[in-house]
This record gives sequence, C-alpha cells and structure tokens, in this order.
Amino acid sequence: MKIWIRGVSCSGKSTLAKKLSKELNLPHIELDQLYWLPEWNNREKEEFLELVSSKLNQKVWVMDGNYRLVANSLNPQTDYVLWLNYPFFKVMFRCVGRTFSRVVRKTSVCNGNRENFRQQFTLEGSIFVWVLRTYRLRRKQLADLKKTSTKVVEINHERDIERFIREVRL
Repeated sequence: MKIWIRGVSCSGKSTLAKKLSKELNLPHIELDQLYWLPEWNNREKEEFLELVSSKLNQKVWVMDGNYRLVANSLNPQTDYVLWLNYPFFKVMFRCVGRTFSRVVRKTSVCNGNRENFRQQFTLEGSIFVWVLRTYRLRRKQLADLKKTSTKVVEINHERDIERFIREVRL
C-alpha cells in the first residue's frame, strides 16, 4: 500500500504519516527530509527528484509533503492520497503552537534545521506567512485533484482518520 499525505502546512501531515507508519507497518518517507539540507539550504532539483524516485520504488510506504516537483510522479503510484483539509483557524492555531514549541524546545525540524523567533518575522522564513500564502492554493489543489482522481480521501476531522485506518485494515 502506498499512501501520500497532503494538505496545508501545519495541518498534521507528518504526525499522521508517523501514526499510519506505526499502525499499518509502513515505512515513513518525509519529503521535507529529502528536500532540506542543513542550514535550510534546499537540494538541487535533480538530486531531490532522484531521491524521491528511489523511494517510490519501494513496495509500500506512507509519504508526507506538498512538493509540486514530484506530484506528477507520485499521483500515479499512490493507492490513496489523504488530504488534510482543516479549517483555517485550526491550522493557524496548530501553526502557532507547533512553532513556539519548536523554538522554545530547540527541536530539530529536519536534517538539524531549527525554527527561531527571528525568522517568524520575515516574509521569506515565517511559517505563519507561508500558511497564509498557501492555504487557499492547497484547497484549490484539492478541488482540482478530486476532479481527476478517485484515490483522494479528504480528511476534515480526526474521526475521518480512524475511519480510513479501519477501512484499509479490512
């Protein structure tokens, strides 16, 4: 089984991927881990695509992230696209809580990268600005994907996750 988890930033994609990885015994692939290098430098496009391609060859996985660069490769290979489609206030509440927790605890996000308070007050580095910029875009992407794919499972509430897990275990 191959599951791709998508949705707006801070909606819980990685958290859900870890949960499904454990509950369904699937390897977890985090696109952010493949894309971001230390010091918040990104991989070159070709290298990133090669890394993702090598992961796609696995027989089963659960992957999380929203990278347009790989959407065309991922969509045909997935059995399910779980799309976290929560209300804006819920996503922003999670964003604030998660970001401040990471900053205070100095939690590594990926590949040793950490968020800091200063970056939250810049247009380029703020996750708050990123959520504001991409929230509507992600909802449009969901609507477009639902028109062309029967693999999409829209998640609007945590009970939808539990229902999905029960169904795929049958």
